[in-house]
Amino acid sequence: MDSIIIKLLDYLSQYNYTTAEELAKQLNVSRKTVRMRLKDLNDLLCPNGAELLSKHGFGYMIKINDSVKYLSFKKLRTEKQKYIPTTPMEREEYILLLLLNKDDFIKLEDLSETLYISKTTLSKEIKNIENTISYYNIEIERRPKYGIKIKGKEENIRSCLVKHYSNIVVKRWDEHDSEIIELGNYLLSVLNKHNINYSEVAFYYILTELYVSMKRIGFDHQLADNYDNITEKVNGDIMSVAKEIVMFIENKLKEELNYFYTEMPYTTK
Repeated sequence: MDSIIIKLLDYLSQYNYTTAEELAKQLNVSRKTVRMRLKDLNDLLCPNGAELLSKHGFGYMIKINDSVKYLSFKKLRTEKQKYIPTTPMEREEYILLLLLNKDDFIKLEDLSETLYISKTTLSKEIKNIENTISYYNIEIERRPKYGIKIKGKEENIRSCLVKHYSNIVVKRWDEHDSEIIELGNYLLSVLNKHNINYSEVAFYYILTELYVSMKRIGFDHQLADNYDNITEKVNGDIMSVAKEIVMFIENKLKEELNYFYTEMPYTTK
């Protein structure tokens, strides 16, 4: 849950009326932020057996109208508590990666409930995401009663994923994540074997490309285009590296890749 909303909910659950100034002091945020997040909190409370009351000179308090629904809501919040992005930038990144990695439609109501934000806030942030992905020739498809999903060519989706996974992969490498370490060590061994010179930036980029490709192939997302024109321009050492990487992916996924003429040339890009 949004950390600010969690703190507001927990604090207001313990006390009667509390002013915005006192809440801002407790949460170490501005009064403007408190008032904005209180509105989002009220949007969550209303369908869950409670509401936020405000009284001039006294502040805010939670009024419980249906104790069963409210306690169920608080219990669910506790059981599901995990990392939920707080700032608009963090939420947009979270939503984008969720959409890029999911085939099915996602309902806006579910997103709003998961992120503990109003539908109005969610709609604004989805607009920002649409501006971001337009650079990759990807768009968001909307369908009434179903929700939203990403629509675009596989190559473009992978390019967008690589861009937005790059920091995550570097962080996981630094934290010695076993999956990333295995991929990285394999990549280093192949590059060194063929005497391929590379910078640190290039290494992390290729590692991220490899990670994204494995994930996409694992979920049966195939490249539709043929990259023979790329193959003709690539030297033998690079093609040998690409071939070994594709064979590594086959071994990891325990299945033979039927799209040799798409995945291997794509790996050389």
